[in-house]
Amino acid sequence: IPAGGIETLCLSGPDWKDVSRLAGHTSLRELDIRGLSELRDLGALTGLSALTEINLGHCRDLEDCRPLLDLPSLKHVTMPYRMWYREYQGDPDPVMTKLAERGVTVVHP
Repeated sequence: IPAGGIETLCLSGPDWKDVSRLAGHTSLRELDIRGLSELRDLGALTGLSALTEINLGHCRDLEDCRPLLDLPSLKHVTMPYRMWYREYQGDPDPVMTKLAERGVTVVHP
């Protein structure tokens, strides 16, 4: 991904198992990574302080969304299907709960 002022980005494909290549894109505001089914770690996103929206819909291997709590501008999250299903069964993800309490709009995929 070229360096620069990217504000909106959509990624998909099996070559993306982590998002560390996004760490320096501090102007990124909207990120759609729902196609990264093998993604496991969001830690590289913690420096993206301008990020306001993220879609994690098909990130089936993602278990830990705690790095989202470190994104001060975050306003909208589409949670991973797996977390939505657990919530549906009565086991809500604590990170999604904290985000909602903070005023972030958390939606189902």
